[in-house]
Amino acid sequence: MKQTPRLRLGRSITTTALFALTALLVPESGATLSGKKIGLDPGHGAGVNPGVYIAEGTWVLDAAFRARTHLQNDGAQVVMTRTTGADPSLATRYNLLNSNNCNLSVIIHSNAASAAADGIETYYCSLSYGSSSQNLATDLRLRALSMVRNDNRGTKECLDAGRGFHFAMVRYTNMPSSLPEYYFHTNAWENGNIHNTTSGRENVAKSLYAGVCDYYGQTPVFGSQPGSGGIIIDNSSGNFSASSNWTTSTSVSGYYGSNYHTRATTDHSDVATWSFTIKNRGDYEVLARWTAHPNRATSIPYVVDHASGSTFVYVDQTTNGGQWNSLGTYLFGDTGPMNHTVRLSCWTTTGDYVVADAIWIVPKKVWVDNHHDGFQASGNWSVSSVSTDRYGPNYAYRSTQPISDPATWTVEHLTAGTYQIHAWWTAHPNRSASAPYIVHDSGGTDVVNVNQRTNGGQWNSLGSYTLGSGQNKVQLSCWTSSGDIVVADAIRWTLQ
Repeated sequence: MKQTPRLRLGRSITTTALFALTALLVPESGATLSGKKIGLDPGHGAGVNPGVYIAEGTWVLDAAFRARTHLQNDGAQVVMTRTTGADPSLATRYNLLNSNNCNLSVIIHSNAASAAADGIETYYCSLSYGSSSQNLATDLRLRALSMVRNDNRGTKECLDAGRGFHFAMVRYTNMPSSLPEYYFHTNAWENGNIHNTTSGRENVAKSLYAGVCDYYGQTPVFGSQPGSGGIIIDNSSGNFSASSNWTTSTSVSGYYGSNYHTRATTDHSDVATWSFTIKNRGDYEVLARWTAHPNRATSIPYVVDHASGSTFVYVDQTTNGGQWNSLGTYLFGDTGPMNHTVRLSCWTTTGDYVVADAIWIVPKKVWVDNHHDGFQASGNWSVSSVSTDRYGPNYAYRSTQPISDPATWTVEHLTAGTYQIHAWWTAHPNRSASAPYIVHDSGGTDVVNVNQRTNGGQWNSLGSYTLGSGQNKVQLSCWTSSGDIVVADAIRWTLQ
């Protein structure tokens, strides 16, 4: 990592784009970092300052996304200075963190020097929240030492470390800030075991999250927490069912809601079942929660019934209690509302008991086609299947006219966060060159004009947006240049 106090010229970023980089998650009450706004600056951009295999800028972006997940899962709001391979100027980066009133910021880098150099060093600036920034830097370093496995190079003031200048990202941020150099990608061991591995990047992300918790005097809790959105089915809800052989208990802490169900293991199934309805077709992550104890079974079969069949997932309930644990991502839904289930069997040969607590269904990538229930349009819109580059069996279209009369795609059950939104249309010379899509986001609405004469038969990005939980929508107006038609085919939302 090389960083100077001079401000580099970078590409301009619009106010809308800057706002879209702010990832908002409404926390559950009691979340450790509830009310905290954390800034993350993934240093450099894609392909800048390359390491042995993966460019540093690419690596730190991946680590930042992972850290963002852990911070959001614990109730924090997260502002990222970039979510793509772009390389914004230093001024753009620290002004974004300042304008969003972040409570603290972490500037993520890896290091480069001789092949023998190794370990973590964390930097702070005494001119900007001196003791607080130093404390943050120390907390980040100590957590990395225990969770990432690298040698200790100390907490350092920029000037005292022989750099000869203050790093701009810790000097000009209006909050406690630290710049950790997590390891040396020029060191063979650290490159091979941290830089070029998914587990290494995940360990850095977890240590960053835990260091932030240490700074605030809180205990880190790994595993997803239920923010707003998605579908949560607790064992006390009407969508849970189990035989009388399953009994409720509160004897082991960490359960979701008021209690959990438990049953002795046996050699037949007798499943507990969580039922839910998916309104939009897409890929959803399924997470389960249980209370952990040494008497739990170590190979408990959850059965996820999804649109492509049923998948068995075996879990160890002696560990990871009191948190949400992923059972995988699956295709759910159809053209209209579709019922699905997750089942938990007691048929296992390990342990004495199985626990049925809660299930959380989180949409990751969902889409609405014009023939799905989530699409609405007036009688002025017609349906056609003439163009072969359509998505699904057909598409809707309408002649342009100086009235709005929008076609609307509505998505349900989103969790609050940042989404990439894509549109699909059929291309033809008679299409509008400025078809106005209206994206509804947390800041209001944003109109995106696209040229439907080209790029048909594919997903085309409308941009990245911060969306609230629950129901969201995108519309297509016909109010544009006369003499053309606009095509309403499909919209897709992808959680970033």
